[in-house]
Amino acid sequence: MFDNEYEGPYEAPPENSKKAMVEVEVSWSNSDVMKQVVSVIAKQIRQEIEADVKAAVEKKLENQVNATLESVLDHKIERTNQWGESTGVSGSIRELLMRDVENWLNDKVDENGRAFARYGKNQTRAQYLFNSMFKGRDSKLAKIVKEAIARDIGNIQEAVEAAVKEEIRKKLK
Repeated sequence: MFDNEYEGPYEAPPENSKKAMVEVEVSWSNSDVMKQVVSVIAKQIRQEIEADVKAAVEKKLENQVNATLESVLDHKIERTNQWGESTGVSGSIRELLMRDVENWLNDKVDENGRAFARYGKNQTRAQYLFNSMFKGRDSKLAKIVKEAIARDIGNIQEAVEAAVKEEIRKKLK
């Protein structure tokens, strides 16, 4: 085919290897073709290196950010009021955040989710959020939950009725 065709043995790189092995023997007289081939190979190698470097940097940054965040969340603090006086509440930032979220979810709210309403506070915010997910929707999950509740209530009623009837029979005998 070609006058300068490479006849040596071909060694395939291992499948899990990310190294690029390029062996090129060019004896063309046209330097523009050679420049184009070198440019394409260089571009491919640069893209592979950039992707590997980007992945390594992202992993390193993620580890550093996570370590810093853990350190900050475990830092002990003491809460103060608006004048800087201690309120007597202290703990790690993580503990105080968890306590605040739990209190927020357990706040009593009205049917519109307002905690500061004067009347109608008959559910927690967590219950309100759960109920609002299904409000106005005919979702499959809401239907399944309603059917399960209705079935369980029916089973409980039947069991209570049977138990009451049995007790009445025992008393009448």
